[in-house]
Amino acid sequence: MPADPAVVADLSELVRLEDPDFYSDDPFPLYARLRRESPVHYYEPLDLWLLTRYEDIREVGRTPLIFSSSDGILLNDFRYGNVVASFFPPNAENFALDGPPRHAELRKAIRTPFSPVNVAKLNEQVRSVVVEILDAIVPGEDTDWLTDVAMAVPSVMIATLLGMPPEDRPLLDGWANEIIKMGAAVGKEELAEVAAGLGGMYAYFADQLADRRRNPGTDLLTALAQAEDAGALNNETVHMMVAGVLSAGNETTRNLVAGLAVAFSEHPEQYARLVTDPTLARNATDELLRWITPVRGFGRTVTEDTEIGGQAMRRGQRVYMLYGAANRDETVFADPETFDIGRDFREAMHLSFGFGEHSCIGSSLARLETATVLEEMARRFRSIELAGTPRRHAQLLANAYESLHVTVRV
Repeated sequence: MPADPAVVADLSELVRLEDPDFYSDDPFPLYARLRRESPVHYYEPLDLWLLTRYEDIREVGRTPLIFSSSDGILLNDFRYGNVVASFFPPNAENFALDGPPRHAELRKAIRTPFSPVNVAKLNEQVRSVVVEILDAIVPGEDTDWLTDVAMAVPSVMIATLLGMPPEDRPLLDGWANEIIKMGAAVGKEELAEVAAGLGGMYAYFADQLADRRRNPGTDLLTALAQAEDAGALNNETVHMMVAGVLSAGNETTRNLVAGLAVAFSEHPEQYARLVTDPTLARNATDELLRWITPVRGFGRTVTEDTEIGGQAMRRGQRVYMLYGAANRDETVFADPETFDIGRDFREAMHLSFGFGEHSCIGSSLARLETATVLEEMARRFRSIELAGTPRRHAQLLANAYESLHVTVRV
């Protein structure tokens, strides 16, 4: 049943989806109100329905033909037009936007390196990277956790998957940072400038793809070059996929590893549990994903008149899935406002990787990287504390930090 109009009006004064401060100023009490009082909430500025309940968001994921990604998935898409498409070459097929059946076909082209079986083969390599990074930290001194750890771990691993030389990592990191601006709280003109400035990245990868044709390897660029040669993908789509992996593969893990430093600094008793029992690292990774929610939400466009939660929706309207709210749905998670690295996820899994056919293809790698960081932290450090106040990034899409310093102790 639709919510009481007076309640909706009151909540509408508080919901500010296009303001990054809305997300950083402890939005969880308001998320709880939305779930209780207006779980399918009309957000008039963008003519969209805001979804905050776990099951409603899963319903959207189950029905991609009714709730389509093809007209954009970001708040900036709904503000300015299809921003995602503007960041990639014309005529590129974007598997983040394409629906069935083409989405599955495009996903298949890059699925193999990210499968759980193949990611498991990276165990030793990931651990070697993490050990080198954490061993460089000086206990008792100020550590730039964002740059030295949270950014470094996924950066090395994505460069490795693509088959890039280590000396090119700064280039790759710079381009990844530019691409993720598509979800930032900036104006249309700035987004257009960022998109126009990516030509150097596409020229660089054109040379790399040509090299893989001459000297094939086992990396993702080789697989994409071969897929293009076989006629499965066009050249523009290959470049889109490289750019997508470069940005998304960095961003989720970066935000998660940054956020875990804050979470454990604020909940030292949970870090003490991890130190006592490092085997909790895998489970702690999922609790951190639930607690932090590295990607705040994605949207869809309604393709036919329908309803969710008893609320009628018109064709052409949008829905926006607020994953951070769904991850604290009290009808799904016991005591959801408590950070508990021993939480039992057998009944229900968080939605931080999405749900349905558009769920995150790199989830296994993100979990492996983060769990390995936790295991190696627990072996080295007795505690982790914030060194100053973290500064958040002005992002609508990513739960990201701009500055984050810590002190670890042994």
